[in-house]
Amino acid sequence: NRTGIMTDKEYEAQKERIAKLTHKWVKSLGLNWWKITFEYYRNARDEVHPTDYSPKVVGGKWVTVMETSCDPYYLKATVACYLPEIEQLDDEELEETFLHELMHIFLSPMHAKNRAKEEELVATKLAQAFMWTKEIKHNEEKK
Repeated sequence: NRTGIMTDKEYEAQKERIAKLTHKWVKSLGLNWWKITFEYYRNARDEVHPTDYSPKVVGGKWVTVMETSCDPYYLKATVACYLPEIEQLDDEELEETFLHELMHIFLSPMHAKNRAKEEELVATKLAQAFMWTKEIKHNEEKK
């Protein structure tokens, strides 16, 4: 949408993409013990308040697609989903981004602001590993 205003139809379409990934991954990763709340925003994140580590480049600029905050002691997490940015991702990029955010839930007991780069790297590598296992399973099913 080039106008910058997300219609109800566009908003619901992006929420549905996230819902499909939630159904596919949350239980299979063993995160069904957690209370995970997904928050959906029609606008981009206010980048005035920086994250602990620079977000993903989309369209040549730094933007936040999703961000996760956790309380590992009470098994609660919130995933903020910035739908205009999500809309720009193809399904595979979105799935890997979604998995990356879920990895932050596992890593949350070790979270430290001064180790944000390392946490981002580990979350990315774990997300990629799950994407690869999905691909291996898909190829085996084709045989």
